Amino acid sequence: MLIISEKSNFYYNFIMRTWEIRYRLVPFGGKYFFRRVEAKYQHDANAIFDAEMPSATRCGSARPV
Repeated sequence: MLIISEKSNFYYNFIMRTWEIRYRLVPFGGKYFFRRVEAKYQHDANAIFDAEMPSATRCGSARPV
């Protein structure tokens, strides 16, 4: 994704990475599920996942794929 700033002549190249997040639908016990999220940083991937699946319990943090 290439973003061009209107106020300057600089070009910023933002590279989106794929992150994998392990989660459970019930807090204790149960099966682990995995979901992939596109984000630039790890904390952004965690925030996107938490916003998309608020009832899921995230196990750890996002890891790069």
